[in-house]
Amino acid sequence: MALLEAAACGVPAVGTPVGVLPEIGCVATGEQELADEMSRMLRDEAARRALGARALAQARGLYGAEAATRRFIELYRQAAD
Repeated sequence: MALLEAAACGVPAVGTPVGVLPEIGCVATGEQELADEMSRMLRDEAARRALGARALAQARGLYGAEAATRRFIELYRQAAD
């Protein structure tokens, strides 16, 4: 949930491929890659802003109110059948 809240604020996230991070953040597969990506995000403002903007768009598109409503309607339709 914390990653989605960060993404909803346009805050970029770097981490391992767990939870929703692969959908909204920068995934690192090992310790060195994680350290390198975190360091790059701290140094590169343009990359940080771009990742934050992408995270915000992904959070809205995948988990926003409209997307959640569509999923609930589909779930209710399946349950009714």
